[in-house]
Amino acid sequence: MGDLWINIKFWIKTTLISVLVIYVMLFIFQNRGQPVKFWYLPMQDTLETSALYLSGGAFFAGILAAILVKTTLTTLKQFRLMKAAKAQRELAEMQTKAAKLQTRPATTVVAPDSDAP
Repeated sequence: MGDLWINIKFWIKTTLISVLVIYVMLFIFQNRGQPVKFWYLPMQDTLETSALYLSGGAFFAGILAAILVKTTLTTLKQFRLMKAAKAQRELAEMQTKAAKLQTRPATTVVAPDSDAP
């Protein structure tokens, strides 16, 4: 029974990868010469390029943006962790200093005797 599931998963993965490769090849074939006007800045003329180059550029720009967002979020998380660690160190330092302080023995105030001359 285990071999059956392994075979089913293998053929499903093989079929999906084959369909994906066929789609990519058809996409490249259909869009290799299609002209596209690309607007990139305000008050500028449009850039004319092929749909294949434009989609490839958009794909890589998306990858770059995802990497930048992930890096930014990781950096912010590290800053928060550093701030919390610093606060814990300062608290531990204050507790250590407080433990080193010597306490004075409590003194009791004795009222003077009224009988004494």
